Amino acid sequence: MSELQSLAPSASRVIVDPTRDGRWDALSRTNEASLFVSPPWLRVIAETYGFEAEAAVLVGPAGEPVGGVPYCRLHDAMGERIVSTPFCDFCDPVATGPRDWPRLIRPLLDTGLPVQLRV
Repeated sequence: MSELQSLAPSASRVIVDPTRDGRWDALSRTNEASLFVSPPWLRVIAETYGFEAEAAVLVGPAGEPVGGVPYCRLHDAMGERIVSTPFCDFCDPVATGPRDWPRLIRPLLDTGLPVQLRV
């Protein structure tokens, strides 16, 4: 059973540093999360390759995190793009279901950059 509750219509969205933000740390410890969304993994990727990790997080009315997706903006020979998260086998969003997807992915799509999700 999911530890998270879908609050997509009533949740607000914030952009955080997933290597340091306590809300992301809490999400990374739920059953829906994997190693590839953990703050230590994201920190290693960011520090090793010089990427800046970010995460879109849905926050419930009491300030509790209810879903999120980590990502990095890449600038290389393939052009500028957003990847969730580089050098991972997969990096599923931490979400309760399809109702949360539009709220999580919208800030990434709004950049106009190509977005690559590893799910």
